[in-house]
Parts: sequence; structure tokens; C-alpha cells
Amino acid sequence: DLSAWFNVNNSMMQIILPKTSSSGIITIYDLTGRLLFEKNSMSEDLLVFPLNLPRNNIYLLRFLNEEGSYSTKFSM
Repeated sequence: DLSAWFNVNNSMMQIILPKTSSSGIITIYDLTGRLLFEKNSMSEDLLVFPLNLPRNNIYLLRFLNEEGSYSTKFSM
């Protein structure tokens, strides 16, 4: 299961990745389909990183690796 939330107090994005054995690519899109962020993941379960995106919007987070594709929406 993929989940994500944005901490407005410190502008940090937190993502819990599915339990997989392989690395993958994390992408964030706005609702128009425009790519806003891309990061490689190295078989981590939890990612925390700074993220500067416009507030009061909904975004689509996608994690893609050789085992499958996972996606969820989150708001900031």
C-alpha cells in the first residue's frame, strides 16, 4: 500500500512505499497530468524530503517498479 502526506509545519513530504524488494521511481503529478517531481527510490520503506508545491491543491503520487505500479492522491 502506498500512502503520502505533507507536513505543512516543516514543508516535508512523507511517503510510505509498498513492501517490495526492488527500487523504483516516485513521481508527482498535478491533476492536469503535468509532472512536477521525480525521484529514484532505493528499496526504502519510508521517504522524507522537502517539497515545494503550491498549497491547496490535490496531487497524484505514483510509484513504479518492476513489481508493479502504485498510486494515491494527496493534498497540500
